[in-house]
Amino acid sequence: MTDENMDKKVSLQNILKGYGFEDKYLYLLDVVPLIEIAWADGIIQVGELGLIKEFIVKHIENINKGAGVSVISRDEGVEFIERFTVKRPDPELMKVLRSMVVPLRLQSAEASKNTEQKLNILKFCMDIAASSVIEYPYGSHERFCDDEKAIFLEIMKNLGISPTKIV
Repeated sequence: MTDENMDKKVSLQNILKGYGFEDKYLYLLDVVPLIEIAWADGIIQVGELGLIKEFIVKHIENINKGAGVSVISRDEGVEFIERFTVKRPDPELMKVLRSMVVPLRLQSAEASKNTEQKLNILKFCMDIAASSVIEYPYGSHERFCDDEKAIFLEIMKNLGISPTKIV
């Protein structure tokens, strides 16, 4: 990691601390886009919350397995997501946190692992958006509401995935 990237990482970690997050919660930033898409239609429904919890449990297992020690507990993961799911968080805070996912979490030397996690985040976001609708019946293009679609595109952009470029 270059000195410039290290300075940026430290700066972002200080911003995170300014919002009251301990360093260990840095590992859980990956869940922020999922929480954001769950709130996009104004409420988090039971199915959406279940998927968020499934993601965080698997994510914590992978972090601890990769580290070879317990870096963060399941209870701490649940506490972290409850901070954002019991009451709707400030959308600006969520944007700030989402902007930190790639620079703080997905910049490892193993590009394939970064890509795998980005795709995992997107897949869970799609599952969350598709799992619950707030109104029945819904039209052919309304399984994802317009707000969910907008947030999904923002998440793709933050993850460095272009929705307009076919690879």
